[in-house]
Amino acid sequence: MRSARLEVVGRLAGGVTHDFNNLVMIIKGYSDLLLDSATPQARPYIEEIKNAGERASGLTRQLLAFSRKQVLEPQILDPNQTVRNMVKMLRVLIGEDIEASDQPFRANRAHTGRSWSN
Repeated sequence: MRSARLEVVGRLAGGVTHDFNNLVMIIKGYSDLLLDSATPQARPYIEEIKNAGERASGLTRQLLAFSRKQVLEPQILDPNQTVRNMVKMLRVLIGEDIEASDQPFRANRAHTGRSWSN
């Protein structure tokens, strides 16, 4: 019974994820088009939209992996680059007084970003 429920949840997650991914692709595509003709003042805001689309794509991959029961593949990450990719959001969430180690570690990229945000 439990496995049947998990299978239904997995299929539902897969279906919703495909719809979500279609919306994310539109956001990413339009942000690329906007960047081509952006003014210097607008460029940072459009880049943030594009970065949010990239993070949403990572979430989509996680959901698809769950719906297919795939194992996510951890990889060696540079924490400095990971933090640089999320620095604006992290400053709002945790403040600027947090220090991070600069030693590489093994983790799943999408999980790491979400873990630090949560």
